[in-house]
Amino acid sequence: MRTYLLRTACRFSLAAGLAVAGSAVANAALSPNGSFSGALTNGSVTTTYTAGGWQLGTTTTAIDITAGTRFISGAANPYLASPNNMLSTNGGPVSIGDAFSVSNSSYSVANGAVTPFTVSFDGFVFDLTHEVVTAIHDGNIGLAFIGTLTGAPTGFTTGAPVDFSLGLTESGPTGAIGVAYSIDTPINPFVAALVPEPATMAMFGIGLLGLLAVRRRRFGSI
Repeated sequence: MRTYLLRTACRFSLAAGLAVAGSAVANAALSPNGSFSGALTNGSVTTTYTAGGWQLGTTTTAIDITAGTRFISGAANPYLASPNNMLSTNGGPVSIGDAFSVSNSSYSVANGAVTPFTVSFDGFVFDLTHEVVTAIHDGNIGLAFIGTLTGAPTGFTTGAPVDFSLGLTESGPTGAIGVAYSIDTPINPFVAALVPEPATMAMFGIGLLGLLAVRRRRFGSI
């Protein structure tokens, strides 16, 4: 009888331990992994450029994108060979058509540090601090802003490196200017390759510190 009770207690303890472990895995926060394209409706774009040149071209020094509505128009799934866990179809909060907001509407066409601004959508907050010019031609300018994920919905960790990109096109020197966006975390490899090395190391260092802090909170000090 004593042996039976001991075996039963051991089985119960093992089952309880597995249940707790399973619950911990199920409740473990995820690092966001996702890439989204965005569009602008009813917006207006003005630029600062040298007289006689294209509005959007090699002499453009500043871009203003005002008014309008910005929304998620597409998603990569998978992203970086893993499921886009930010997407609603994979259990995340983001759906095609959701609006996103940008706290800054004016951009210099230059590499380097920028006055920090944020991009927010569905509970995620990107805090952006560094700019890279990814393309500059008459009729085509690309800008990428790099930073850190500082806010996330329940179930997701913060601290990962992020990027927010603008692609602007114009068919002629005085034509209408089109705008396309992209939003990625972790950083899109194409954008990461264009970031100067010290900035890259600083960005990923911040990301690693954020992930380490999450690990310490979850498992105790290490």
